Order: sequence, then structure tokens, then C-alpha cells
Amino acid sequence: MIPLGLNNDAKPGYHVTISVGGAKARPFLLDTGSSGLWVYPNAIGKHRSTTYAVTNSYGSGIVYDGVLAYTQVDFGNGIVTRDVPVALVTKATCKSGKVCPAQPGSSYCPSVKPGPNAGVKCLESGRQLYGTFGAALAAIPVPSTNPVDELYNVIFAIAQPWAHAFAVTPGALVVGEQSLKGYTTMRLTSATVPKPLPNGARAWERDVQLCYTVGTLKHQCFASLFDTGASNVSFQADVKLPLVPSANCGDQVKPGTPFAVQTEDGTTIASFKAGSLTNWNRIVAGKTKTTPQVNTGMTLFNRNTIYYDAKTGIVAIRPLHPPTHTAQSGCGTLSS
Repeated sequence: MIPLGLNNDAKPGYHVTISVGGAKARPFLLDTGSSGLWVYPNAIGKHRSTTYAVTNSYGSGIVYDGVLAYTQVDFGNGIVTRDVPVALVTKATCKSGKVCPAQPGSSYCPSVKPGPNAGVKCLESGRQLYGTFGAALAAIPVPSTNPVDELYNVIFAIAQPWAHAFAVTPGALVVGEQSLKGYTTMRLTSATVPKPLPNGARAWERDVQLCYTVGTLKHQCFASLFDTGASNVSFQADVKLPLVPSANCGDQVKPGTPFAVQTEDGTTIASFKAGSLTNWNRIVAGKTKTTPQVNTGMTLFNRNTIYYDAKTGIVAIRPLHPPTHTAQSGCGTLSS
């Protein structure tokens, strides 16, 4: 069992506290919507760097640039990985034309001045986090052409044969296989990677197909992502939603509108009325993606235990009794 902490209001959600390469244990954003461990320079100790460049961008507008490195990750309680590939972040910036949490001097970190590593310093100051713990079952090939390795969920490198599965609960990551009794199970699509992952884990595409009813939208199905790195349910698709302006947070689905999520076979995994509480019942319309998607954010993690098995390629969901409600203040954030 790996304890989870609550982030501050600048980035609602969970963090996992780990020691990377023997450095001081630091909190890292838990992000089930992205892959690989992305480590800021002052949060890593002993490691072996390579010349392979890595980059990743997030819905929040943050862009990481760095190099592939190898090190060990210590979760505490005797839970340690073997040498595992991680991304050592050398620069954090914002996508062109966008203000993001890595923008020095912005409202995210007004005291941080432009300069070397200013983007990383801004993230540390504003979020009080020291990197991103990508917990998706997908992998990132490195380099992107003719890859020799991949970044993946470092849980799979824990030196135990059962470390190919885990569940996200309100207070902990529970690592190891679980009984599926009481769970609704969804199958994932396999992905190709250059090297086998440890402990029998395999790489899988992130999304599952879920179907939504909200307002006049009736049982319409989209690729969907369970994402602890985001806050609210966000429709990143060209759909007609009953949107109304909120006091401070832009447009949202009209409070009181019935909302339901079902698997393709009709099993309901969440049902509630839209409202104005971040991470709980706020539903918004995001930028339409080339492949339409719905990001369920922290909303479904507050209502369910969600279990992942990278050996068998499933994600499973089971209602929490009672549900939780983490970090409701603010408007919420886009992914990571």
C-alpha cells in the first residue's frame, strides 16, 4: 500500500511521496492520464543520464523537456523499484501563446522571476510538487523514432512479481492483484513497445469507451479517460450541452441537469445531477480534440475505486460507500 496525499488548491488531486535515486522524499502529482515519471532536477539523487531527449505536453499547457535517465524509486515501507527509466526534466515551459502553471511571474507563481529553470521553480512554488508520476498503462517510446526503451508507470518496476496491478483509492495506491467482485470491468486495447515491461506488465491504450446522458445528449459514446490529473468532467468533443455561465469559472453544464455514465453494455458507473463543485459535479466543455474524448477527471475517483491491471489489460470500477470529495475549492484545472 502506497499512501496518497491531497494536493494544495493550486492543483487539486492526489500526490505520491517518493524518493528518487536516494534523494529526499518529495511529493509528485499522481496522474493516471499520462505516462512515465517526470522528475525535477533537485528531486533526484543518484542516477545515470543518457543522451536521449524526451518531451511531453499536458492539457494544462505545460511542456516538459528533458533526458532519459535510469534510477531507483523508493516508495517507503520497503517498496523499491529496480533500475527504471525516468525523465529528468531540464526545462518546463508553456505551449505557445498560452499562460500555464510554468509561467514565471504569472498568478501561478508571482514571486518567481524569469531565468534558468524558472519554469520548474514556478511549478515547485505554485504547486508544491516536484514532478509528475504518470500512472497510465500506456508507454512513451524513447526516442520517438527507432526507440530503444520506453517511459512507463514505475509501479511496474517494483521488485515484486505482483506489481503489475494497482487500485486508486481515496487514501492509497493499493498495489497487487485484486478480486474483481463488485467491479465493472472494461477491456483495454494493447499497444506496441520496444522492450517488455517488468513483472509481466504490458502497455495498453489509455482510453475506454463510455456512454453519456446529459441534457438532450442521450447515451452518446466517446473514448474516455479516467484522469486524476484533471478536475471536472470535460467533454472534449463537438456536442451540444446545456451550458450556462458560472460566477467565476466560465461556462458549465446547468446545475440540476441529470448526468449519467454507462459502459457500452449499459452498466451505469456514475449518476448524479450537475452542479458547481469542483471534482464532484461540475461538467464543462473543453477544446474539441481530433478524436473526440471525455476526460472524467477526479470526479469519478471521488465516487469509485478504480483498478488497473497491466498484465491482463483491464480497468475496473467499483462504487465507494460512502463517496469522498477531495479538493473542492476553485474552478478546477485541465489535465496535469
